Amino acid sequence: MADALESHGAEIRAIETYRKALFLEPLHWFAAYRLAALREKHGYPKKAAQAYRQALEGISKRQGLIEPPFDILRFPLDCLRPQVIRTQAREALGRLPSTV
Repeated sequence: MADALESHGAEIRAIETYRKALFLEPLHWFAAYRLAALREKHGYPKKAAQAYRQALEGISKRQGLIEPPFDILRFPLDCLRPQVIRTQAREALGRLPSTV
C-alpha cells in the first residue's frame, strides 16, 4: 500500500503507512529502506539514518519480507535486490550526519 501511495505522489501518507508496517514488523527491511529514503528527501536526516540502520538490520537477519518465489507483480523490483538496498543504505549513512 505504501509503495502505491508513494508512486502516486502521496508521500506523507506513504510515510505513515511505512511506519505502520514497521510497527507490525520492525525488521521489514524494504519498508524501513523506503521510509528512510522519504525521510531523507523531506529533510529529516536523523530519522532517515535511523531507518537506514533498521533496514540494514532487517537485511542482515532477512526478516520482514518473504523470500522468492513470490508473485513479482505484487512487489516493487527493489524487493528482489536486498544486496543493492544494503549498498544504498550504507552509502546514505555515509552522507548523513552521525546520530551515535
